[in-house]
Formats: sequence, C-alpha cells, structure tokens
Amino acid sequence: MMISSRREDSLKRAQDEIKAGGGADILYHAGDASKEEDVTALLSDALEKMGTVDILVNSQGVNKKFPGTEFPADTWDAMFDANVKSVMLTCKHFGRYMKVHDIHGKIINLSSVIGIRAVGSGGGADASYVTFNPKAWERPADYPFPIREPETTFCSGSIRFIRPDPDDMPTY
Repeated sequence: MMISSRREDSLKRAQDEIKAGGGADILYHAGDASKEEDVTALLSDALEKMGTVDILVNSQGVNKKFPGTEFPADTWDAMFDANVKSVMLTCKHFGRYMKVHDIHGKIINLSSVIGIRAVGSGGGADASYVTFNPKAWERPADYPFPIREPETTFCSGSIRFIRPDPDDMPTY
C-alpha cells in the first residue's frame, strides 16, 4: 500500500504510526494531487515500487468558509483544485492505467457531507450540492441556481463510480 499527500513529514508520521500499531510497512509519495505532473509521478512511483495499482482511494479535500459575497477568488480556486480537479486528475491517470492494462480495479472517491448540507454563512456548498447531490433537482422552482441531474459515469469501460444516497447519510 502507498499513501500520498503534499507534506512528507505528515506521510512519514502516518507511516510510523501505522507500523507502530502493528500495521504493514507502507510506502509513501509526497505530491500535490491538483498538479498533473505530481499525479503522473505518483502513478509512476507506485508502479515502480508495487508493480501495479488495483485500488485508488481519493480522500483529499479542503474546506474554507466565507460568506458568499466575500469569498476570495484565490481561496475558491484552491478549494476547487483540491476538491474537484485533483479527483479528476487522479481518476484520469489511474483510470487510464487500469483500463489500458485491463485491471478490474476500484476507484473510491470519498468526500465530506458538507457538499450536501447547507452552510449558514452562504459559502460554496451550494455549488457542490448542485453538482453531487442526486436529490438536487427536487429543489423549489424559484431556487436561484441552475440545477441538473449529476453524472455518475466518469468514463466507459470497467470503471464504475458509486455515490451513496444522501438519504443514507447521518444528519448532524
């Protein structure tokens, strides 16, 4: 198994904690999943050290809260890169590898429930709600944002993306 994150010190600490807890000696690769060259380097490193990749788990994410009328564009861009672009890039490269090599692996994309919950400060949650919530089209007719049924297929072939129903998620 290989883990990846931007900060090598955090990766080394996680590696040590897993090993100290009786877990396997895992590998790690430092890189930023929102940068395509880092994602291709991660895939190359994983293939070099492990021989193949059968499972990819995306669990990266950033959440910053601002009133919608005061949200800094650079913060929004950084959030989008971490929460959306990084998932697209990892799915693109790891998914292509799995498809080309006929590996019937799994890509598991994890995210926070913030994308399906309203944020009182009027932050960016509405955009992710409309994009990822399968119940989004049930909003009232006077809702001010465009609503479309979300796509569930990233690419054709043997790779499937499964999204849990928000009704099955706990309410906090």
